[in-house]
Amino acid sequence: MKEKTIPLATIVMLVSLSIPIAMAQPMPPCWFYGTVSVEGSPAQDNLNVTAGIRGTNLTWTTKTKNGTYGWREMGSDRFYVDHDNLTTPIKDGGVNGDIVEFYINGVKTNQTATFESLDQKRVDLAVRSGDTTPPVIIHEPVVNGTEGQRIIVEAIIRDNVTVTEATLHYRKIADLTYSTVPMVLCVGYTDVYNGVIPASVVTTTGVEYYISATDGTNVATHPATNPESSPHAIVMIEANQPPTAVLLSEPSEIGENSMKLEWSTSPDEDFARYEVYKSTSPENYGTLIHNITNKQITNFTVTELFPGTTYFFRIRVVDTGNLYTWSNQVHANTTATSTFLWTWLTAIVVSVILVAAASFTLGKKTKRVSKK
Repeated sequence: MKEKTIPLATIVMLVSLSIPIAMAQPMPPCWFYGTVSVEGSPAQDNLNVTAGIRGTNLTWTTKTKNGTYGWREMGSDRFYVDHDNLTTPIKDGGVNGDIVEFYINGVKTNQTATFESLDQKRVDLAVRSGDTTPPVIIHEPVVNGTEGQRIIVEAIIRDNVTVTEATLHYRKIADLTYSTVPMVLCVGYTDVYNGVIPASVVTTTGVEYYISATDGTNVATHPATNPESSPHAIVMIEANQPPTAVLLSEPSEIGENSMKLEWSTSPDEDFARYEVYKSTSPENYGTLIHNITNKQITNFTVTELFPGTTYFFRIRVVDTGNLYTWSNQVHANTTATSTFLWTWLTAIVVSVILVAAASFTLGKKTKRVSKK
């Protein structure tokens, strides 16, 4: 049987085509993991661990967890440094032999490693930062809250290295223990944090709270001294209640096209306005016909009414919180169109006619007597 051979030119072509394809495939990264200690103790959670390639600005960052980084079995996320993309002229990753340096919260460690694609390297990190400066907390205490509504606590928190954690501690007044919620960085800001005291805690008893922040080594609080025993106190104010109803009197000074309304004065401090409503049916509140913003003005004359018609009225009191309360309903009939003037004119006309008729008859009789 005759063997088939592949021409050399074909082999060269296939090899030349396969090289770009192989180079286009992403090269495996180098994985790193290990323990992290700060000042000789296991690092707290959420410190930044950064790996950078020496001589470049290329960095990769992960967070500490349970005193480790990149150690999935210990609870921290896997961590790696990307391989450089060899098909582009710009360096965007490591290549075998590159030196990788490590930082904890921006502080350089003494540990380094050599980049090797597809390798997993344990590099235990330690740092003695020498940082003795705690974060600075700038905060305007919250002094009032509304019963049943959550309270947002905001603060500016800064540090010479980095703020690793901010916490809001709160409790009902007279409770022995505090609850905590993390204070998160506000969107669009680099140093403004806020935390929320839930509505379930905001009762007439009042609320106490304080803020703590750390840079991973040092801790600051607000108030700065004895925050647990001398916290900020929030006094509760009652939730806004609807206004007091006014008493609307029966209409007076009733005419064919108008009548006067009068009512009692609102006793509320948060008064906003009186609203006068008119209707021709007792089943509905009708339409708004007038606003009065002066609390002392408690009367209004309704005009442009139709004669002989029944009208119904209510006063609605509105407060500054836009809550409102209705008064009692009153009604009255406008007077019918008067017929007295026409009756009087008719009597005069009839009288004139009768007088004229009588005069005419008398004149006839007089003429007859004269002829005789």
